[in-house]
Amino acid sequence: MTQVQLILLLSIIIVILLLIDAFRRSKRKKYKREMAELQAIQEKEKAVKKAQKSEKTAHKQQVDIKQSHKDPTSHDKNAVDVAQKIELGADIKVDPLADTPISEFEASHADYPQLEKGIVNYFISAPRGYVFNGEDLDTLFKHSGLSFNAEDQSFELLTQDKDVLFSIKADAPVKGFDPENFTQKDYTRLLCRCDIADLVQSYEPQVCFDHFTKSIEKINTRLGGTLLNEHKRRFTSHDQSAYTQHVKQFEVKK
Repeated sequence: MTQVQLILLLSIIIVILLLIDAFRRSKRKKYKREMAELQAIQEKEKAVKKAQKSEKTAHKQQVDIKQSHKDPTSHDKNAVDVAQKIELGADIKVDPLADTPISEFEASHADYPQLEKGIVNYFISAPRGYVFNGEDLDTLFKHSGLSFNAEDQSFELLTQDKDVLFSIKADAPVKGFDPENFTQKDYTRLLCRCDIADLVQSYEPQVCFDHFTKSIEKINTRLGGTLLNEHKRRFTSHDQSAYTQHVKQFEVKK
């Protein structure tokens, strides 16, 4: 190899090395630029989220302030009409807007007219602000062994002899489960009914009552609702004693 060829080869090698170095520098610059852009985007997203959070907090505080200053004697009629909520305080009323004094209300509901006829009624009320979804009810009732009666628009638990042990139907905002679309609707209260006077002809009333009560308590627990007596007031130990006593009377009559 001549000296000229050697110099030419070295020149080519130097040029290649310079090109490689320039390529690496360019790549590093591109990487730094992309990282800077990504960081800028992340910072912008954080700022937006922070602003949205601050806006929500401020809005909530304004709502709380308005509610705290709201006249306690005023009522949101639309909310009552739509949800038909039951007041779950110490004295639950059917109508939270009623003007009837508590003393008169309690006196007029000291007896149990339905229970005296041998009809045991429980109501299951959805928690305030919540509803029971029709599709969820359909699934829960069927898993609990109940079958749907389209004619009566209710779910029923049948005995081995095909007698109705108890039934459950919608009570609010509509009466009964419409066979056409009840799974697409929401409900705030359910009526659970056991006709002891009818069952006593073929079954032990206490056994029927116990099974009915345990089944409804289990369903109520699954729904997270509140159990009410036949006057649609919170079911208490006093109600339990009254219900049990009336059932025993039917057992004696048998």
